[in-house]
Amino acid sequence: MKGQERLEPCFCGSGRPRTECCEGYKGRVFNFTDIKLNREIREIREDLYEFLLSEPGMLEEGFAESVFSDYMDYSDLVEDQDYLELFLDWLAFCFKYEMNKTPYSLFLERKKESLRPDLYSELLRWKKGFLSAYRVKRILFGGGMVLEDVFSGKVSWLSCPEVQDAIDPGDVMIARLLKAGNWNVTFLDTLVFPGIVEEPLVQDISAMREKLTEWGFSYKSWHSFLRHHEEIILTILCACFEDNTQGEKERQEFKQEKGLGAEIREFLKQPRRDLGEHSPRELSFSQEGREKLELFFSRLERGDYDRKGIAFSGISREIKDLLGTGRKKGKEFSWDQEEYFEEACLLARRMARCHFPGDIETAISLWEAYSLKRNPLIRKSGTWSAAIDYFFSKIIGYPESQKNVAAIYGVSTASINSKMEPLENFIVEEFKKAALNPTFPQDGGKLKDLLELFRSFSQQNNKN
Repeated sequence: MKGQERLEPCFCGSGRPRTECCEGYKGRVFNFTDIKLNREIREIREDLYEFLLSEPGMLEEGFAESVFSDYMDYSDLVEDQDYLELFLDWLAFCFKYEMNKTPYSLFLERKKESLRPDLYSELLRWKKGFLSAYRVKRILFGGGMVLEDVFSGKVSWLSCPEVQDAIDPGDVMIARLLKAGNWNVTFLDTLVFPGIVEEPLVQDISAMREKLTEWGFSYKSWHSFLRHHEEIILTILCACFEDNTQGEKERQEFKQEKGLGAEIREFLKQPRRDLGEHSPRELSFSQEGREKLELFFSRLERGDYDRKGIAFSGISREIKDLLGTGRKKGKEFSWDQEEYFEEACLLARRMARCHFPGDIETAISLWEAYSLKRNPLIRKSGTWSAAIDYFFSKIIGYPESQKNVAAIYGVSTASINSKMEPLENFIVEEFKKAALNPTFPQDGGKLKDLLELFRSFSQQNNKN
């Protein structure tokens, strides 16, 4: 009977055998079901929170040094409770403040004399915590849950009665787990997303780890990687903030554009009932979808979609080119260097998020012409493709911020800025050559389209 009792699940609801959970820590500080430890941990978190807010200089200095400042103003951060708590979590455990120490280390030094030794030893373990993404496997009775790290697969137990009602199994939680006996806690509330975000999050961060490994960095485990590169997760989350806060404003500004190009693109992005609630742009990316567009083009040329001020029937050829169906055979690109080809592939994949097949082909034509004539050095994958993406979006008037493009490609805004002037100078030179070449309109290909766009863009800027 005693052997059977030892294998029974622990009363705390963790799912572990008694002897491997609370019963195994009986009488020691490490048992988080101890009411005293529970109260002490809660008080420590409250005191740490007040300590951070009582140092306005530290808050402002930390914000300026963080990735948050690349995506939002300090006033935006203060108004958004979720991102404020995420920032405070990073500030407490990662920001180097005085004497190269984190605010948490300074806080713990001040509190040391008032803490019992066992509790102080436990709080020292918090310095080893790191930000990661966890899948909620199970909700436990009494205010706990079982989490699985989406990168390493490690299972942990979290005590979080204050947020449990808002979480469902399968959700993804962004958290820094802090040891509290045989359980874990978090400093503040965590960010929780639906499970659909897990796959793209893992893919993007895994790709960054592979790249860093290729560049000579060595990581024995996901634990090691995430401890040194929390800014990767934070960058992705901050990009979400920018999408939420500025996306609607940018869409409204885009709708107010008077240029015909903007009107055409907006028209082709709208879902249509006669296309099965798909947009022409959406269908243009697959062979099956392009076949469905044949009836759309017939109606377009017949004038069914014409409206006051815009006769789409008169520009059907331009619309077909934009959707990538205006040519019988697409252009084949070739590069001598594999890294140039990889950059083109990355550009094509990332531009597909919002641009049209014709736009993507034009942007790749720019990269082909620039890379073959200038032989640029690629120190980090994604920098040139991000610069061309932003450069092209700027020319056609698509309202996407440089910060957002940088986040999509996993590069810095500074790297994009450094390449904007060389790209613009190259286009100016090519434009001058085209003006002196009588055969350019016939053999210029998609680069001709870009030069025309650049001419219109330059004229508009000169007027302004």
